[in-house]
Amino acid sequence: MTCPDPLIDSDPSTLYHLYNEKHGFLPAPVQNDQSIKASKKKKNILKKFLLVILVLLGYLFYKFLLPLYNGWPFYHHDHDHGHDIIIVGDTCSHDTGALLLRKDLCRANAVPWSGPSTFSTVSDRFLLTIGKGNMAARVRVHTSPNVQEPTLKITGYVSPVGDSDDGMDSVAVTPTKGEPKTDIEHQGVTVHITEDGYAYDVQIQYHDRVLRDPSGDKYCACARFDLQVLLPESYTRYSQLIINGATAEIEVFDVEDIRFGELWFEIGVGNVVSSGELLVDALAVVVKTGNIDIESVEAATKAAPLAVLAEVVTGDVTLHARTKPAGAAHDLRATSKAGSVKVTVTPASYSLSSLPWLSKPAELNIHATTVEGSALALVELESRAQTLRLDATSSTDSASALISDDFSGRFRVESQSEEANVYETDASESVITYEKQMSSMKEGVKLFSGEKPQEGHVNLKSSLGLVVLEFTN
Repeated sequence: MTCPDPLIDSDPSTLYHLYNEKHGFLPAPVQNDQSIKASKKKKNILKKFLLVILVLLGYLFYKFLLPLYNGWPFYHHDHDHGHDIIIVGDTCSHDTGALLLRKDLCRANAVPWSGPSTFSTVSDRFLLTIGKGNMAARVRVHTSPNVQEPTLKITGYVSPVGDSDDGMDSVAVTPTKGEPKTDIEHQGVTVHITEDGYAYDVQIQYHDRVLRDPSGDKYCACARFDLQVLLPESYTRYSQLIINGATAEIEVFDVEDIRFGELWFEIGVGNVVSSGELLVDALAVVVKTGNIDIESVEAATKAAPLAVLAEVVTGDVTLHARTKPAGAAHDLRATSKAGSVKVTVTPASYSLSSLPWLSKPAELNIHATTVEGSALALVELESRAQTLRLDATSSTDSASALISDDFSGRFRVESQSEEANVYETDASESVITYEKQMSSMKEGVKLFSGEKPQEGHVNLKSSLGLVVLEFTN
């Protein structure tokens, strides 16, 4: 027998919009003039403080991050027209006396990468590092019918080798005791590969230097790579894939038939996007500037818990997780310091007969936090027996949750400057008992008659935004 999965084929965000259409935003209770003035004064102080912080963050971003972000050659968010200028990287700045160099010269003079382009391994652990240097990369992870073992393909464009660039065209393969090693120096690019009994480790670096175009103008050498990590279509499991880099776009797609043990992506500037179903026991995505978008992730191993970390400094996080019975708690963490966070959880399809030793659904722990942006959690529990622990907070925007009526446990919703509302579903079999009930804070317990309460809790909090908790059928 297969459990129903009502939300998989629908957009979960539409459920949240039903709340607005159904209830609207309720007006705050009538207050006296003194309390209104005090409230307005408090709001004005908070808004001024927030404005100062935003201006400071904007200045820091403009001063330090934006030049680097826009300056990466061939980065697909770059401007393709005009005469943009950038402050080149540390090495290049040192060589040129911190000159402002036109990045379009680098693009105009680039030539195709002509070094070795295909590398294969039999290892089930793959580590790819896009290291230092004035370069950016697009990394695509997917299956291919044209490979029989895990394969890395390198294509792209690089600055030409100058007359003074000695020793930049060499290939050395040095097998040592059980650790084959490949060192490639070509067109200012270093590809260092080691393979031992544990993992296949590829490191790519670029040599920063200043070149002159045919007219004599100086520009900083650069590189833009298109990297493909190809897995055979015949593979059903793969232990570990780790990708990290300073500037890169990572796309994962067409891997629905492979069950991963661990995926770890860490990027300085760029986006990480997965399309289709992703089966992995542990997923970690860390981005400094960019967005994370995980279309659907589910634990790969039968009865194993799902562990997900999605962390951004500046950017948005969108995560959709599907859960099924497991021997331990599912743990989902999504955070951003400057951006919105949206976490959706729905039950995955599974056969009850295949998991006879599990008497109840696994506990579900969700942590969705942002400083500047909204925090939203959409949660469909597997049954009333599932324990939910949800913490969703925002400093400057709304903190909201739409949870199935199966939830049982304690809740607390609080806003320091706006309303905090709780909405029950129609014809619910549960009863909500409020221990504290004010316009800006509500605390209580939701229980089903005749049933023991679950040890769950829901905490929603915002400093400057609206807080909403809604239970739905």
